[in-house]
Amino acid sequence: MTVSRGWNDTVRGTYWPFAADGVRVLTGHTAARIEDRVLVATRAGDAVRILFDTLIVAVGRKA
Repeated sequence: MTVSRGWNDTVRGTYWPFAADGVRVLTGHTAARIEDRVLVATRAGDAVRILFDTLIVAVGRKA
């Protein structure tokens, strides 16, 4: 299988430029708060706890 490595390409929900470095890109989550080194977010109404060493946040807007 040939896979393009463009910024918007996904394979099994993983963004290729980041996956090789062990970075998880989570879309569709809403950040609620940070407790120590844990991001507490929601996705589809369920609470999700995400442990992290370094946190990079990208924000966007809907037109």
